[in-house]
Amino acid sequence: YPLPYIYTILVYQGPDYSDIFTFPSRKIEASNTPRMLPRLAGDHVELIIEQHLDIEDFDVFLEQTETTSFLVVHEGTLIEERYLQGNDRESMQNTFSVSKSITSAIVGVALNDGALRLKDSITTLLPELAERDPRFSEITLEHLINMRSGIRFSDDLAFPLINSDSALTYYHPDLLSVVLEKTMIEKAPGDFLYNNYNPSLTGLMLRRSTGITPLEILGKEVWQPMGATLSAGWSVDNEGVERMESGFFASAHDLALFGLLYLGHGELHGEQILAETWVLDSTAYTE
Repeated sequence: YPLPYIYTILVYQGPDYSDIFTFPSRKIEASNTPRMLPRLAGDHVELIIEQHLDIEDFDVFLEQTETTSFLVVHEGTLIEERYLQGNDRESMQNTFSVSKSITSAIVGVALNDGALRLKDSITTLLPELAERDPRFSEITLEHLINMRSGIRFSDDLAFPLINSDSALTYYHPDLLSVVLEKTMIEKAPGDFLYNNYNPSLTGLMLRRSTGITPLEILGKEVWQPMGATLSAGWSVDNEGVERMESGFFASAHDLALFGLLYLGHGELHGEQILAETWVLDSTAYTE
């Protein structure tokens, strides 16, 4: 455990919304053809409250929930748009585990390009794992993205913290050394377990199969054609490796565009940006 890692654990002790300003990050450029969503004039809070009878005062609700931005989009139009706690339309929003959905979109691009295949063993690209434990060969990319890899993971942040899986995948300055050297098989793949090693391993497979970073794939294949109005970013470790499980950040408006991309089954602005089959398959519930 490197001393900088131990120091970071002692100082921060747990994730915080402001971490996007604490960690180093890499930039994703705004689209060359930005598409701002049209805004419906007027205040439409009354319509929202009508659907949520337990909310008496919407402003109080937003304050109590420590909301930083609140957007409602209907049929491609911004019905309501509010920014709080010093935020505005250009403020970056920490997405935490929504980053896993961004990672899924990148995987969809790589699958469509033939760089990856769902049924391939992860050890075809990560042979170091099989050298430590042959059972890693039983895990496929599909197991990783469905959180069914059988890799041990605990999000317990109890003392002494430094050996916690959750802390290692979030704070360690060399994430590749963590996923290649500290991952352990708990059981055969199959059972669901929310596991932050899975997206980190997926990110490494994306790097090795495409020869470029997941961030570069996202920028070229999704962020640009999507019409993102502002640059986004991804928190990285000291080696420049993206924190795939939690590090993505962007403006609320551009996150709404990403939502519309999935609502349109991968199509936005009349362009098929993500394969429709991948959008449907990756958002379908499976036992």
